[in-house]
Amino acid sequence: MPIITTEDEKQLANLEIDIANMMKDLSQKEKSIAAAEVNIADMYAKYIRFLGLYVRKLRDLSKQLEILSREERSGITTEEVSRNKDMVNHIDDVIEVKESYFDKLKDLAVQKKSFLVKRVEYADILINTAKLRKKMVDIGLKIETAKNKMIPAEKVQTIEMKLKDINRDFERTKKDLIKKDEQMEKEREEVNEMWISLKDAINSEME
Repeated sequence: MPIITTEDEKQLANLEIDIANMMKDLSQKEKSIAAAEVNIADMYAKYIRFLGLYVRKLRDLSKQLEILSREERSGITTEEVSRNKDMVNHIDDVIEVKESYFDKLKDLAVQKKSFLVKRVEYADILINTAKLRKKMVDIGLKIETAKNKMIPAEKVQTIEMKLKDINRDFERTKKDLIKKDEQMEKEREEVNEMWISLKDAINSEME
C-alpha cells in the first residue's frame, strides 16, 4: 500500500482548485447559452404575436369568402372556403404548439441559470476548502520542523492552536460543500425535468 505524503495532499488540493475553476468557466459558458435561449424564446414570442395577427386576418378572409360563396356569381367555391378554414385551424394549432415550445425553452433557461448560480457557489466553497487543506499541510510541516529543532513548547503550542482553528474551518467548509452539493442536486433534477418538458414540446411540434 503506497504511503500518502504531504505532496499527495497538496496535489489533491491543487486538483480541486483546477476543477473548481473549470466549473466556474463551464458555468459562465452555459450562462451565455441560457441567455441565448431566452433571446430565442423572446423571438418566438414576437413571432407568435405576429402569427396571431395573421390568423385573425385569415379568419376575416374566411368569413368574407363564406359570405361571397353564397352568391353563385362571386365565383367563390365551397372548396376555397374549406381550404381557408383548414389553414386557420392549422395555424391555430401551430400557435398552440409553438407557444408551448418557447415557454418550455424559457423555463429551461431560467432554471439553468438558477442551477449555475449554485454551481459557482459550490466551486467557490471547493476552492476555499482546498486552500484550507493546503494550509493544514503547511502548518503540519511547520509543527514537525519546530519539534525537530527543539523550539520551545509554547511556540509549538501556538502553531498547533492555529492548526486546530484551520481544521475547524476546514470541517465547516466541508459541511457547507455537502449542503451546497445537495442544493445543486435538487436544481439539477429540476433542470432535467425542464429538458424533458422541452423535448415533449419539440416532439409535439414535429408531429
